[in-house]
This record gives sequence, C-alpha cells and structure tokens, in this order.
Amino acid sequence: MSMKLSIIVPIYNVERFLPRCLDSLMRQDMQAGEYEVICINDGSQDRSGVILAEYEAKHPDIFKVITQKNQGVSVARNAGIEIAQGEWIGFADPDDYVIDGAYRYLMERFCKDDVDVVSYDYHYIHSDGTDLTYANASLEGKVLFEGDGAEGHNLYPMHFIWTKFYRRTFLQEHALKFKLIYMGDLLFNFQVFNCHPHLINTDCKAYVYELGNNGSVMHIADKPRVLLQMDAQLYGVEYMNRYLQEEGNDMKPAARRCLNIFVDHFYRKAFRVQLTWKEWHQQFGRLKRQPIHRAAETGRTPKRIAVLKNLAGCSYLNYLLISNLYRKYLYKS
Repeated sequence: MSMKLSIIVPIYNVERFLPRCLDSLMRQDMQAGEYEVICINDGSQDRSGVILAEYEAKHPDIFKVITQKNQGVSVARNAGIEIAQGEWIGFADPDDYVIDGAYRYLMERFCKDDVDVVSYDYHYIHSDGTDLTYANASLEGKVLFEGDGAEGHNLYPMHFIWTKFYRRTFLQEHALKFKLIYMGDLLFNFQVFNCHPHLINTDCKAYVYELGNNGSVMHIADKPRVLLQMDAQLYGVEYMNRYLQEEGNDMKPAARRCLNIFVDHFYRKAFRVQLTWKEWHQQFGRLKRQPIHRAAETGRTPKRIAVLKNLAGCSYLNYLLISNLYRKYLYKS
C-alpha cells in the first residue's frame, strides 16, 4: 500500500489540546500505511512529550515523533517535510482538529494526478465551544476555482497552510520551505502559488480552528519574542515590496494583500508590548523606509483606529500614548 498523505503537526506546550487533535487525525477513514502523522515536539516543557510517546507506542504505524530543542514552528514544519513519505503533505496545528473523515473525502474527490495543491475551508470556534461559522457550513463542497495557482491566489485569499494539501514532489522540485519564525505560512503559500501550481480550491469545511487559546504564539507577550516576530513581519513587508516593484510579476494583487497583513500584524505586535525609544526607532524606522507602510485593516477595525496606528509611527510620544490606550481599552489579538 502506497503512502498517500503525510500530516505534519508542530507541537509546543499544548498538553490541553493535543489529545483532541491526535484523536481527530485517527478518525480520517484512512488505513495505516495510507497516511502518517509526523509530530515534531519542539522542545515542549509540559506533558506534550509524554502524550506523544503514548500515541506513538499505541499506533507506531501512524504516528512518528521527532523531538528537538525549541526552534520555532517553521523549523519544526521543515523537519517534518524532510522525512515525509506521503504523495501529499498537509499540516495541522495541535490546538485545532479535523472533521471526521475529511481527509479521505478530500483525497478521493480532489487529489487528482495532475493537481499540485488542493485548498479547502475551515470552521472556527471559540475556546468556550461556540461555533462561529455560518450554520450551513459542510464538509461536502464544490470546486470554487481550478487552474493556475497564481491566478487563484489573486482571486481568493489562501494564506493558511492547514487548509492545504501540497504534492510533495512539487515542494521538492521548487525547494519550498518555511523561512519566517512567525506568520511563515503567509510567505510560504505566496511562494508556493508564485510557482504556478495546478490548484483546486474548494469550499469544503474540513478543518476546525480554535480562537481564544491564550497559550498560542499569537497571544504571547514576551518582549524578546515579540521583537523577533516584528522582525519577521518587516521581512515580509520588504519581500512583498520587492515583488511589487519588479516588472512582469503576475501575483501583485495577492502581494498587496499579503503586504497589508504583514503591516497590520506589525502594528498589533508593536502595541502588545512597550518598546523603548531605541527599539521603536529601529522597528518603525525600518517600516518607514518602505514605499508602502500604511496600516491595513481586515474589515473588523474602524478607520479611526487605522489613523491611530499611523500616528504611532510618527513620533515616540505618539507611540507611547496610543500603545497604552490599545493595551488598556482597544487591543484585540
């Protein structure tokens, strides 16, 4: 039996959620030998390592565990890619889970011989169990787009890696790996689609993403980590600006969208902690040197808050006033 699918799960201090995720990956109507779950224990300090060892001992034909020192989610995902044996590679985050039978359904219906990337959709729930997806969301779905991935990414935002299957040989042929320690999926997918894969994009709700996990890297307010994340976001801004300035590139709508997301998250992180003058000058000075540095909004934040964000880059005093206001009254991450 050939290995059809490798699912890579990067893990760091998620003992509360991990069994739910791993159990869901065992309910995909796929037999041992058809798929593997590669778990990268990225230096967890809680019971995550113990839980992984139990699953690997009980199901050695499905789970493969790699333990490494903490190096970040992108390094963990790259380690999984290196040893993956499946024809297709997918990703799951350990504080999320997958709808029962979803992988079997997607593999049989959409993973054709001439396809390089299959994209699907997701539910999202709050940590209190509230389902935030519209009521008629379903696993079964239709094709929204089929064709050149560059064109598809211009039409549809497809930033998340945990809603994709990637043909392993396509990733290998184009030497595609994760490069950023934070928001690496945004840049990774942009580079994938810039290689013009044959894409099928569907509206199947196969994945469940949980909001409100305060232990997530998205919520951590440790200042050294936040500064590293801001560096990663600035790299993303610079990368997208270089792309936009070059002639003949055909993913400029997607690049502008990615640029806006990187800028928006840069501000969110800047307000999450209080920067010193030197840190503010270094970070915001680098952003100001970019030809496009307007704070983008995702549709949930009022325009007046976008104005405050831009003012925060004008002077250190403005930054202190506005960041304190955000942390006290307005900040949502």
